[in-house]
Amino acid sequence: MHPRAMLFFVFGSLGSGKSTLLRRLRGDMPDMALVDADVPRAAVSKVERQRQLQERLEAISRGPQADVLYAGQSPLGELLACPVATEFAGIAPCLLDCGDTIRIQRVRSRGWRNDTSELDLLRWAAWMRLHAANPQHDQSVLIEGGAPELRWERWNRWRRGDARWQVTVFDNSYDDEAETIRRFLTWIESRRRLLADGRLPLVAGWDRGPGPAAHS
Repeated sequence: MHPRAMLFFVFGSLGSGKSTLLRRLRGDMPDMALVDADVPRAAVSKVERQRQLQERLEAISRGPQADVLYAGQSPLGELLACPVATEFAGIAPCLLDCGDTIRIQRVRSRGWRNDTSELDLLRWAAWMRLHAANPQHDQSVLIEGGAPELRWERWNRWRRGDARWQVTVFDNSYDDEAETIRRFLTWIESRRRLLADGRLPLVAGWDRGPGPAAHS
């Protein structure tokens, strides 16, 4: 991993707008690698999802030096447990969210079908909201039956309010695409400034102790 590479990690349940966001950003951010890791096809198991995340991060680490915007359904806890996650200069997590009614409308408009029910999509979205706010929230969803090579002990004792667990939440239920892009680009630049100023919470070495506090 190139030590100066920063990871912007966007997670959210299906229908939250991740792929749309990345499509709009392509061409506008030549200095950043964009990775769309959403899963619009057949549902994958927990272990498959976790291992796919690790494999993609390893591939990123072997690529050219550049900041990375990664968007998918793997939540922050899975990222931090990946062995390669400690090799980034900084990590900026973001939950991209929307209301339940909006989510179902978006999913249906795609003609989306797989083994996951609409109710399960909404449950996953609700779990992600609580996970983004509190690292202690129902960790069994990730850990029990998960990939054994992941390093859950890095963060599973963190408490709500830990400086390292600061997730920016974007609810794009009613914003038009241009407004969502504007807010997102502002967030990216603010996190880059925090890293440059030494105030980004998840900087290299975050697994060895709390980093500096930051402000949203």
